[in-house]
Amino acid sequence: HGRGAFRSDLFDATSLPVSIVEFSGNHDRGLNRLRWITEQESSLSRYELERSINAGPYERVGTITATNQLERHSYQFDDPVGSRQTANYYYRLKTIDLDGSFTYSSVVLLQVVNKSTFEVIGNAITDKIVVQAKLNESQSVLFSLFDMNGRLVRKQDFNGHAGNNTFTMSSVQQLSKGVYI
Repeated sequence: HGRGAFRSDLFDATSLPVSIVEFSGNHDRGLNRLRWITEQESSLSRYELERSINAGPYERVGTITATNQLERHSYQFDDPVGSRQTANYYYRLKTIDLDGSFTYSSVVLLQVVNKSTFEVIGNAITDKIVVQAKLNESQSVLFSLFDMNGRLVRKQDFNGHAGNNTFTMSSVQQLSKGVYI
């Protein structure tokens, strides 16, 4: 003691039921895909994958049975989160031993950014409003037009597809001249 050496009989490194070699993830078309590689699994019951959205409380999103293989083994879990909303997804693995004891892994952060964009084409609109929109996935699109007092004056639904879209709201010439949002 005192020279950087520490010894404890309370911890035995050989008693861990698994070695997690890698825990990673990525977002792909509405799915958060989590992967982990293990080795030296023994006396392990299961993995529980837990998720926190925007640093909120963790909740279990999946339970995966352990294979108890001593050699390297890969696991994968797909969490269908969609891609319409920008969010930070935090994931951790709860490793549960056969006797019920458990440990947590390090945390994997997946930042999902909604890359949908839109642009109103033209200024001084007379008879129609043309909007170009880039969407991440096929979805229903609702355009709402409000006057400066916040009253809804017109709305229209469109079916959009992944990629570039052009939507036209026709017959707006009957609206009073003014500023609309």
